[in-house]
Amino acid sequence: MQRNGIRRQLASIIILTICVLAALLDLSYFSNAAAAEPSQVQSVQQQPAVGLYSLIDHHGRKAREENLRDRYLLVYFGYTFCPAICPTALLTIRAALDSLGAAGGIVVPVFVTVDPERDTAKVMADYVENFHPRLLGLTGTSEKIAEVARAFGVRYFKVFQPPFLEEAEGGDEEEENDNNLDYSVSHSALTYLVGQHGRIVVTFPHGMDSEQMIKELRFFVHQ
Repeated sequence: MQRNGIRRQLASIIILTICVLAALLDLSYFSNAAAAEPSQVQSVQQQPAVGLYSLIDHHGRKAREENLRDRYLLVYFGYTFCPAICPTALLTIRAALDSLGAAGGIVVPVFVTVDPERDTAKVMADYVENFHPRLLGLTGTSEKIAEVARAFGVRYFKVFQPPFLEEAEGGDEEEENDNNLDYSVSHSALTYLVGQHGRIVVTFPHGMDSEQMIKELRFFVHQ
């Protein structure tokens, strides 16, 4: 039992280290895109928001284009099991929208999962209500999620527990099956502002102060 405990502690350290390194690589990779002028971003991404309409919302219904047309979309990709990065980003989005007040009604916050195996519509519904009453949670098949992620330039991959944990003494078949869902997901951590034309106009890097996001949003909302 003591040996298994040491193994699990070591595994946790390894997983955390991998996730931190992967996140840093993702943030570094996308830092140039975040600093790019809106016109540069648009030239690369042609109407990526179209793919969102192939997903399922947190009410279990297909996302409807007519509900999002002529609005700005503030899109973030993450997953509900994310320990810190996703909640931080969603809280920043909430602070920005709350600050905009009534003018922020034209902006729809959207949370797209990169972990559809665990993030069902029901799971998403329970999760999004913790951040903003208008936050739209989207899920779907692995194939559809991958398609939408590619359109936005989002990268993500699963980080599984080290294999030696599966060899821990005393494990049974049911425990091994549960371990199949014991993973984290390393993912890009940008927030995307999609214009009313369906193209990305601004990207916000993770960790941006909500005041800066508010300043950028006001420029578009009050045009």
